[in-house]
Amino acid sequence: MSPTPSLFEIRTTYENFEGRCPHCGFWNIFNRVSDLKFTRPIAGREMACLNAACRKPVWLTNDRIDPAFELLLTESEEFWHQKRYMLCVLTAAQAYEVFFVAVVYTWLLYRPFPNQRDLKLFNELSKLLYSKIRKYPYLHMRNVLFQAVLEEMKPQTLDEAHTLIDALPDKSPGVKREEIVSRVRGRLREDLVRLFDSKVNETRNLVIHMHAYRPSRMAAARVLVEAKKTINRLKHDLGPDLEFEDYANAPPDAGYGGP
Repeated sequence: MSPTPSLFEIRTTYENFEGRCPHCGFWNIFNRVSDLKFTRPIAGREMACLNAACRKPVWLTNDRIDPAFELLLTESEEFWHQKRYMLCVLTAAQAYEVFFVAVVYTWLLYRPFPNQRDLKLFNELSKLLYSKIRKYPYLHMRNVLFQAVLEEMKPQTLDEAHTLIDALPDKSPGVKREEIVSRVRGRLREDLVRLFDSKVNETRNLVIHMHAYRPSRMAAARVLVEAKKTINRLKHDLGPDLEFEDYANAPPDAGYGGP
């Protein structure tokens, strides 16, 4: 345990690490990029209180280790309680998109790595995958997730993953609701159909465009509840709840070829 007094009343988000100074009571907001210059979860870190009249050392610990999409869902719910319904909708939609990317990276890069520990190739494929998907809008990225499930994109090696990443389409693949219903079974079908039916992107676009639409309390609640249910269930169906380091340290043939 550090002898430096810890921040208390800690609040951690995707962007910030916040807490009250034990010396002066000042509410500190440390931005992970600008102030901490470190975006991984913090096990322990000494910083100076941001109050110019204090500047005494404080200890940062007890950070959250949840995936980014879960942190965004938590923030979306906080915005709802604060009656900031526009931000609630925007952040929920962002959580979906971050989740889609997490699934694709998990299936096409992280899981094959234990069977072919070629870090140079992994880094090359990571850059290639990013270049492929970085401009994908919501529906395109969602449909890539659907395609990964429907086509069983479960490469066992990075070489197999390379072929799949190269083949990712420049245009959004057409996925019909009927395909999901007929080709997927059980709970996963139910969850994918719910995702297909979601109109969160349309509500998000109304907020961003169209005279800055201000959703009501109930409209924002519907978006938030649907997002939490859909993402949390699909997380268990599809498995993007670990970081690359967890897969990198796994033994070969550890069952990471699919959910």
